[in-house]
Amino acid sequence: MKIKEIKVEAIDEETGIILKRIVTDKGIFFSRKIAVSNTIYVCEKNRIKLNKSIIDTPFQTQHLEWNKSNEEWELTGLKKAKKHADQSNRFFIPFNQRNQSQWSSLGWDESFEDFRDLLRKTDIVPLYVPVTASLDELDTYKQKALSYLSKDQEIIIVLSTKHDIRHFPIIFESELKSSHFLGVSCYELTDSVELINVNFMKSLNAKLKLGQDCALIMCFNFPRVMSRHLQVAGSFAFTLFGGDVFSQRSNFAMDYEKLEDLKPEDIYCYDNKEKKFTKSNTQKVRYGFDITDGVITNIPVSEGLDWHQAIKFLSQRLQQNDLDLINDCLIQKQPLETEIKNYTGWNVFLDSISSQIPKTK
Repeated sequence: MKIKEIKVEAIDEETGIILKRIVTDKGIFFSRKIAVSNTIYVCEKNRIKLNKSIIDTPFQTQHLEWNKSNEEWELTGLKKAKKHADQSNRFFIPFNQRNQSQWSSLGWDESFEDFRDLLRKTDIVPLYVPVTASLDELDTYKQKALSYLSKDQEIIIVLSTKHDIRHFPIIFESELKSSHFLGVSCYELTDSVELINVNFMKSLNAKLKLGQDCALIMCFNFPRVMSRHLQVAGSFAFTLFGGDVFSQRSNFAMDYEKLEDLKPEDIYCYDNKEKKFTKSNTQKVRYGFDITDGVITNIPVSEGLDWHQAIKFLSQRLQQNDLDLINDCLIQKQPLETEIKNYTGWNVFLDSISSQIPKTK
């Protein structure tokens, strides 16, 4: 799938949240989409075998794990994942999932090595920006990277939200106005540097004008459940800071033996009434019934999913429905902040995060 243009479609002046129209050779889409990433991709492969529906999104990502023993990124399965994305009419973007320590030690030599490793495996190739880099440095390496691309390929620059605050807004604004895709590797919105940078991200995105060409802001690596922020969905949290496409952190360190001991009531399920993740006990107290149990009951084994997968698969669909609700408000020019404040999870998060954002000069 190829981009023809991306333009600002609607702006909510009060919140600064923007809707972008994406015109491709396969159709027209709007921004604020959750990508199919590792876990949901596995769910979809199982469902396709049984001729069941898959997630309706034009974006698919593959988070790559660092193999400590071999000291290299695990690239196994990328070809099949890209084939799945192509068959589903999706953009496919692999993402090297770095932790904070790996971002801090990243230099241009390593970044360029990762770039070259993925050149033959994807049409949208990530180029990771070291956290101390300036725009001039990036321009030098980006021009070098562009010389490696075929005519059907393009680059997605990926910044850490813990990038040097002197350089982050300058690089971000340049890419926002000149590229199709702009990647941001996110954390948990608890660090002062990250909060300053995501606030830059929000304000620069909000300054775009109706009809203006712009990049899609792709938020990677955030927690599915923002446990330090009242269990609100990570996709909603980064929507407030300008995110357009969302790809949550993959849990490569999962202990499968412990997973087998878990029961449905131990797993967070997305609650589209509260607009946050909750567990069975909370749901029973609040509503008198168990949403999580309802999910498992309504998605039988014949749908190709076990109960862990059923909760995550339906939770992603419910989150997307809520992001579509935000888009509907923007299209219909309804007051978005009023709509957000109608729901406990969204409203409490909005109030709490607003008080934590450091002031910038």
